[in-house]
Amino acid sequence: MGTTAVLKRSLPFLLIVAAWAGIYLPGLGSLEIRGEEGRRILPAVSMLETGNWLVPRIDDVPYLRKPPMVNWLVATSFILSGRRNEWTARLPSALAILALGLGVLIGLRRWLGTDHAVFAALAVLTTAELIDKGRLIEIDALYAAAFGLAVAAWIGLDGNSSRFRWVVSGFFLGIGLLLKGPLLLLFFYPFVTIVLARSGKLAALWSPQHLAGLAVMLLVFAAWLVPHLLNPEAKGAVSTWSSQYAERFDWGDYRPANTVINLGRALLNFLPWLLLLPFGRNNRRLEDRPLLAGLEWGALATFILVMLLPGALPRYALPLAVPVAVLAAYRLRENSGLTAPVIRVVLAGLILIVLASFWLLVAPGGRQYVIPGAMLALGAAIWLHFEDTPRIKTLNWAAGALAVSATLFYCGKILPELRHRESLRPEAARIESFTPGDKVLIYAAGLDTPHVLFYLRTPHRLEPGVDAVPADAEYLLVGRAEVDRVRQRFGERASELWRHQERGGNQTFLFRVRN
Repeated sequence: MGTTAVLKRSLPFLLIVAAWAGIYLPGLGSLEIRGEEGRRILPAVSMLETGNWLVPRIDDVPYLRKPPMVNWLVATSFILSGRRNEWTARLPSALAILALGLGVLIGLRRWLGTDHAVFAALAVLTTAELIDKGRLIEIDALYAAAFGLAVAAWIGLDGNSSRFRWVVSGFFLGIGLLLKGPLLLLFFYPFVTIVLARSGKLAALWSPQHLAGLAVMLLVFAAWLVPHLLNPEAKGAVSTWSSQYAERFDWGDYRPANTVINLGRALLNFLPWLLLLPFGRNNRRLEDRPLLAGLEWGALATFILVMLLPGALPRYALPLAVPVAVLAAYRLRENSGLTAPVIRVVLAGLILIVLASFWLLVAPGGRQYVIPGAMLALGAAIWLHFEDTPRIKTLNWAAGALAVSATLFYCGKILPELRHRESLRPEAARIESFTPGDKVLIYAAGLDTPHVLFYLRTPHRLEPGVDAVPADAEYLLVGRAEVDRVRQRFGERASELWRHQERGGNQTFLFRVRN
């Protein structure tokens, strides 16, 4: 095979990698950790410090609510990079989205054709909520990637390779179990059951190949679960999981109004590609109908089931972004007239980015992102303007350029504004200003904001509570619930140096104990 042929075959993969790098890597570590990120990062730090990778811990207390896969990924990223910061912590989420994009391209190109499989992969990369979650170290992006890879493998390994489809899918489902437990099966099995039922192959659910896939899935999960449950520190894990799932089905505090609001917010997570799904739904090939039924009705059934659960949040349905992206690509393939309008929308977006970038150039900061983004958007807009024939290849390159230029604009304009609102880094700096660098900062469990520990450079040691703090401790960092106990134990020797109250009302107190 000649160099030209190799390059031509590599272009789709290069486009996906380039678009991913432009969307997910710029400014990845700019913002301090937020939301659930602390619960993913702090157990990883504990694993590295204690060597215990079976039982995640926060504040020296076992964290039993989730399996540790995400913590393992963060800890591994810290080890391989040699650094512990926001960028290396979030990299596993970004890499999972890259794997998902490449998996969709590889798994669907035989069915959709290479160009439309590229579009499906780009649609995954540019789905609004996946961009947000893929730039954070939270479970949602990893979970969606595990589901999407299982679906792509199941579709792509049909035909001559069908004996492997269940095993490969089972492996990715096993990874999903290690991320968030068995909820992922609620996404996968409605899809495959409908496909098999529509194609008259429902008996495949009882085939040896499917049983082998289930065995692989369970083995992947059991490799952690069994030693975890045998560990004395994991006592109470089963009851914790049971309580979690009981809460999911507790209808005592069910509020229909919240469900309606969350349904709407969950649909917004699938933008912009959800907008293509109503077009040309009746244009479908006969041989594609079982697979389309699985993607459409399976996704709809799962969406309704998940979002109607009490306490369901919009992000719970995020894995369904993959079927939405695949269906959008199919709509474009079977309705060639859709390509031109979508290209015009992309062109309008590129022009808007260019105009906004010119305005931003007069503002301070952010130019290292804005100038490349503006140049990319301008070049793509000019190219689109002179492109006579609307083609899917043109749309792929233009959509990738729009997503990257929009990300660069975000990094240049929005990120600096968000950094002004940060509280953890200033809080950690303030704590360190009171404590000499050669002193050990001892803090008790019960911190209202344990995330701040990630930013403390002053040596610190974790204790389960104020009563476990050594008698000669000099500095104590505690939450509001531990303040009275500090004063009871140390009396007048404990003087409050500083307190911090966050927007949500959480408080952190720093005490110095005179010895």
